Amino acid sequence: MTKHYLSNNEQKYLNTFMKKIPERCTEAVINLKKTKRASFEEVYFLVRIMTIFDYISLVEEKGNTTNDIRFKTFYKGHAVYIRPHYKVENINPKSQDWSIDFVLTIHRIINNKEIFIDSLGIEYDGHPSHFTPDRLLSDRKRDIQILIKEHVNLLRITKDIVTESFIEIEKAIFSFFDRKISIIDEVQSKTLSYINSLEDIPTLTTCQLCNGIGRLNFQDCPICHNMGSTPENQKIDLSEFEIFTCGKCGGITSNDCEFCAGEGKVTREIALSMT
Repeated sequence: MTKHYLSNNEQKYLNTFMKKIPERCTEAVINLKKTKRASFEEVYFLVRIMTIFDYISLVEEKGNTTNDIRFKTFYKGHAVYIRPHYKVENINPKSQDWSIDFVLTIHRIINNKEIFIDSLGIEYDGHPSHFTPDRLLSDRKRDIQILIKEHVNLLRITKDIVTESFIEIEKAIFSFFDRKISIIDEVQSKTLSYINSLEDIPTLTTCQLCNGIGRLNFQDCPICHNMGSTPENQKIDLSEFEIFTCGKCGGITSNDCEFCAGEGKVTREIALSMT
């Protein structure tokens, strides 16, 4: 048990919310305070976030020392993971890695496989040092680099917002998920519609005019338009394409033209050699 790492007041403060999540999850969250990786305010905020979901479980990633704790839940049939103190490699190799207070990732389940959709990082800015001009600038620069490196969308929360407008935080998280789900639904729907439409494409056959080359007389084939094939049931009257205006000299009679020899016209057989 790790509850003794909380003061009596802290324990009392959390009791209402702790009853809504499994004990293993509670122990794991409080353990963040034990290891001095999180303040009580951050622990409290994380517990509050966990309670907005109907179900939560602990997932331990053995052998992973950077992002080793995950909590799993579901939202509208999608897997959601909550990762406390999510580590991101600093762009300065001599500096400490960055840490996001926690990151929520949403995944679509297809054929029993979880397909990553997007992630939302949440930073709890409770300490006054977060609001100095230098720190504000530093945090914004860091947020940009995290978005570039990890593609994590960041939401910054203050103590006042948690205390006075927690319901708005809940709405923001679910709105983010709903939007991502909507985009994926649309992509899947249009992809399936396109795949189904392929069944209506007629059987293709080699173009009778250009013999599948796609070009003749130094131009795209007027029948298949450089595709090299035509619908099997397309009727082509080859008698209309026995003679062509020379594509080399443009029909200007000149003995210098190696293809029409000054005639200005070429046969289909010669036109097929002019690609």
